[in-house]
Amino acid sequence: MDAFTTSKAYQISFDDKLLGTHVHDGSMAQDKRVRNLTLSTWIKPSTLNGDLMGCVQANYYTKTGSFAVRLTDGELGVYSRYMGADGSFPGDVSAISNMQLSTEEWAFITLVINDTDKKLSLYKNGELVLEKQLGGIGIGLLRDESLFFVGCNKFWGAVEEIQLWKKIQTQEEIKASMTLSDSPTDLVYRYTFNTIKADFSFTNQGAGGVCAAFYNELQIREAWTGSGNDGIYSISSRTAINPTLVEGTVGVDVVAQPQISLIYDKALQQIQFVNAPNDSFYLLADLSGQTLMTSPTGIFNVSALSNACYLVQLRSVKGNKTFKFIKH
Repeated sequence: MDAFTTSKAYQISFDDKLLGTHVHDGSMAQDKRVRNLTLSTWIKPSTLNGDLMGCVQANYYTKTGSFAVRLTDGELGVYSRYMGADGSFPGDVSAISNMQLSTEEWAFITLVINDTDKKLSLYKNGELVLEKQLGGIGIGLLRDESLFFVGCNKFWGAVEEIQLWKKIQTQEEIKASMTLSDSPTDLVYRYTFNTIKADFSFTNQGAGGVCAAFYNELQIREAWTGSGNDGIYSISSRTAINPTLVEGTVGVDVVAQPQISLIYDKALQQIQFVNAPNDSFYLLADLSGQTLMTSPTGIFNVSALSNACYLVQLRSVKGNKTFKFIKH
């Protein structure tokens, strides 16, 4: 995902239509969308501020949509509106955890929306980092035309997978979905970004039906100011463009950096870097960053590792490259 400029922003988005119908600007009675949800993404930020993922009005690029997982100076947090009994949508939760998400760090970020108990739960790599109660009568899904997004409020970075479930996932289910191999009935949306169509769309691999995701370039107007609207940008156009594919999940679909690749030989239980610089040094770590193995050759025997997700890094004077490896 490219960086925000004064006139352009970049965002992965998909329609909320598979969660149920709602009339734009209609009454609460006309809104049939599922509200017990779990939204997850594999993501690597290139900035310490902005919204990683959430739900926002289609016509705006804003920090005050329906809800968002937010980075504030590198700390994970949440923002959400709630629905008032009178049909209004005041701001509600705006909270920061003490959990860091560093630039160039791959992580599986999950937001569980429990509309029944009016609660938001934020997880990093399957571990709970923040939990907050909602006010009003539940989550404030705005009745405007809305989209789920990755990348808003000046966020940019790399994205590998997006999942949206119509259920309240448990911690055990979240950890299992980090290395998901199928699409259960409750997994409404799933995008893995390993195949792009001629119209620059990504096919929904979830069980909810047809609903493509797009990487969009947004032409944005000057931010509104005053009356509580600071930081809200109006979008004059949303155009699907071809993204730059830079990294991928090794062991599911091998997607390589240009000239450099990481190959997993499941029969030999071995991973190996190909076309790496001669001065490279290599390490394998868990998702917390704890180094488990090092290698001067770029070859790792992974037979002793449990089935899980790991980070494999190449270090060179020409720069570092990190791949996410799922052993299965």
